[in-house]
Amino acid sequence: MLYFAYGSNLNRAHFCALCPAATAIGKAKLFGYRLVFKTFADIEPCLEGKVEGALWRVTAPCETALDRYEEIASGLYERRIVEVLGDADGRTVEAFTYRMTRQAWAAPSTTYLKLIEDGYRDFGLDMAALRFAMGRDQETPGQYATRPDA
Repeated sequence: MLYFAYGSNLNRAHFCALCPAATAIGKAKLFGYRLVFKTFADIEPCLEGKVEGALWRVTAPCETALDRYEEIASGLYERRIVEVLGDADGRTVEAFTYRMTRQAWAAPSTTYLKLIEDGYRDFGLDMAALRFAMGRDQETPGQYATRPDA
């Protein structure tokens, strides 16, 4: 099964600790969505949008660990099937990913954002896309800042 990561699960060290049997496939793009923050990373439909991320090949135990990490049981995230364009071969493939169920925008913690930034570096993704997502706040455009860790 293929998994499309766009947030903290881009971070190789973090993801491999969570899913030791997973294999990184490489960069991928999800069209028709944009990256937003609701304390945690999320994607939302956007006609002209594009989310850069990575594909991982995962096992059934990985899926179970991911469902637990994404708090499926509590309803924080839900699993979705999406089509992504793989950078390595230019093919469109089906993968699962997660979307949040809540709608309120909120800044991430500095620790969480660093995890994502490191993941962007791990996969050679465009850091400008992450900065753009951080500048997106529906209430006060351009005022999206990280919140200090508790």
